[in-house]
This record gives sequence, C-alpha cells and structure tokens, in this order.
Amino acid sequence: MSQKNETTVLALALLLTVGIVGGGVWWFTNGSGVKIGNTIIPNQETGSNLSLQDRISFGEKSLTPGDISPVKKAGVQAIAAKSYDQAIANFTAALKLNRNDPEALIFLNNARIKSSKSYTIVASVPLGTDPNAALEILRGIAQAQNEN
Repeated sequence: MSQKNETTVLALALLLTVGIVGGGVWWFTNGSGVKIGNTIIPNQETGSNLSLQDRISFGEKSLTPGDISPVKKAGVQAIAAKSYDQAIANFTAALKLNRNDPEALIFLNNARIKSSKSYTIVASVPLGTDPNAALEILRGIAQAQNEN
C-alpha cells in the first residue's frame, strides 16, 4: 500500500473510532441519566464553592485538609517568597515531624529544583470528597519524583 492510502485508511479508522466512542458516551449519559462533566467540590469548612485558583497550588499554599505544622507553614511561605533554601530547611524539618506527609515531600522536591528548568505535572485529587485517597495519590506523585 502507498503511504497516501495508509494515511487515508488511518484517518478514516480514527474518525470511525471517535464516532463510535462519542456515540456510546452520548447514549450512556442520555439513556441512563448519568451526568459526566466538571464538578466543583464544595469547601467543607464554609460550604461555598471554591474558585479554580483556590484549588490549585504550585507550593505557595497547602491544600491538604486539617491543620498544618508551623514549620510546614513556614516552608509554604518560603516557597511563595521564592526563598528556596529556607523552604528546603522547613520542609526537611516538617518531614521529621511527619515523615508520611506527601505534600511536604512534593514541596521539598519542588524547592530543591529552585528556579531550574522543570516540568509541571498536573494531578487532580479528591481532597474534598476522599482525603485518604487524595493523600495516597499524592504519595504516588512524591514517589515518582524521588525515583527520577
């Protein structure tokens, strides 16, 4: 087969697959009453919906539920101020207090990168609905950071 014919067959197969999958999703959601889409998780403390900015952190704020230790809070403030050496010291101390805190480990790894070239990984975790599952996901992310 020529390359032109292979490209045409590939494009048609892709369109057919997208059509079948899209039709199946449409049938499933309209026929069964299941709704698929974006949901906003209510803030458990205030009961109000959080804005997108309040649900995203690059290390300048903690998103895990509950109280955070003062040393971890200082590390978060140091990251926000781009004082990476101070953040490293704070997160190292925070991990000595709670060595199973995945958020502190992720923030520590991010502080070690400082302003060097890095890649951003987006992780959506169910902090508002299932904090334990969210912490397990964050532990996996921290483990992946440590392995690379």
